[in-house]
Amino acid sequence: KMFKTKAFESFILATCIALCNTFRIMMKNHDLHNMVTTDWLNAHLTDPDLVIVDIRGEVSKKANGDSNFVETSYISHLDQYRESHIGKAVFVDWTKDIAAEKNGVPVQLIDRETFIERMEALGIGKGRRVVVYDTGEMLFATRLWWAMKLRGFEDVALLDGGWAKWNSEERIVTDEIECPLKQFCEWNIDPKLEDLSLKIDMEGVRNNLSVLQIIDARSKEQYSGIERRAKKSGHIPGALNVPYKKLLNT
Repeated sequence: KMFKTKAFESFILATCIALCNTFRIMMKNHDLHNMVTTDWLNAHLTDPDLVIVDIRGEVSKKANGDSNFVETSYISHLDQYRESHIGKAVFVDWTKDIAAEKNGVPVQLIDRETFIERMEALGIGKGRRVVVYDTGEMLFATRLWWAMKLRGFEDVALLDGGWAKWNSEERIVTDEIECPLKQFCEWNIDPKLEDLSLKIDMEGVRNNLSVLQIIDARSKEQYSGIERRAKKSGHIPGALNVPYKKLLNT
């Protein structure tokens, strides 16, 4: 069976796009161009224009008896952020701050106006630089990276290795949380700078299947239909399977 959906803004697809573009571009220039190291971040922690975003979260899976259907739960790790995070980091709940349900499909990208409002409340806007991290699997950090690029914000980078690497190197962490009233920054990004080529809808895919190479970044179990998380199992016709975890050093 082939997988079809009305909403094609899958966060898994976004993850694959983000990772592929990141690894391609990061080789050109290292200083806040799509990815930075823990050494770089440690050296720039006190930069006044730098905003650090913690977007740790999880997709929890639960098997459903003898069926191949796997129930998923979308979880933010706000509790972990409150316990400990990189200094001056703000928190983004990936399940609701940048996502919403669309056409019955959960965790799809929110509308432009709401996205900008939430970025402004975090102190993100023109003149600021942003470094995003998650647990280290890059699933949620790349989601935000992609959304910001889509909305025309260029000065955003992923933290290579994320929280796991930062912790393993025993770098300084904190439980202090800055007052939200001190964080506001106007977005002021020209809408003309938005890169809508980073997103495609179902009709766009359907009408261009003959010239597009689709990459399915889900697990091989989901791709093959062994594991089902939606109404139908399998994959889009012609899609190649490149599980995103194979692009990471673990």
